Parts: sequence; C-alpha cells; structure tokens
Amino acid sequence: MKIQVLTLHRLVDQLLKGLQLLAMKRGNIVLNGISKDLMVSGDENLLAYVLWNLSMSAIESTKNECIHIGATVKAERTIIYLMGVGTYAYHTISHEYRKLQDAAEKLGGHICLEQDAVNGGSISFCLVNS
Repeated sequence: MKIQVLTLHRLVDQLLKGLQLLAMKRGNIVLNGISKDLMVSGDENLLAYVLWNLSMSAIESTKNECIHIGATVKAERTIIYLMGVGTYAYHTISHEYRKLQDAAEKLGGHICLEQDAVNGGSISFCLVNS
C-alpha cells in the first residue's frame, strides 16, 4: 500500500466527474461540501475505490434529491459522510459491502450505514488521522 497525503476535496471532485451522468439520469444533484484544505493520508487508489463505490451506491439508490458529501475531523478521526441518500442505499451497497469494508479497514477505517426517518439515509466512512 502506497501512503500519500491527499487533498480530499480534489479527490472527491475527480470521482464525481465520472458519476455526473448517472446523477443527472437519476435527477440528483451531488454537492461536494468538503473543505478544500482538508488533507488525508492513505493509498489514493484504495481511498478512491471506497469513495467511488459509496458515491455510486448513494446516487443509484436516490432519485430527485440533493446528496451532500462532507467531512469533519474529530480528535483522531476524519469522518467522510454522504447525506440524503435513498432508503435502499444499503441494498445497493450490499453486493460490494464486504469488499468495501475490507478496503476501509486497510486504510485504518470503517463504513457505517444509517437510516433516519427525519433525515433519510446516510453513509459514513471513518478514517484514522495520521
């Protein structure tokens, strides 16, 4: 695994360019609300794999919504989250979930799926800061 220091906003922007057509077909708007100066360290390809699959699953499970991608730093962790995802995001992710969780663990993190009656669904990816 090749450890690199990455600008998270830029990485997410690059991934979203490839998902823009899918989002438009589903009537979704995807907003990258990650701070432009937030840096993370890890294997760029592995991190891109996890974020791509989580973003694609969020877009595929959602229709006519605004999906927010953000990140927050709390103590020794960076939490990357996707809010406003469809109710069935966990179905979309389920086929790849074990692979995604393994990749997240290689990066020192984990994935969490949540469903809330008020706020809808959310997906979070938590990484240990180094």
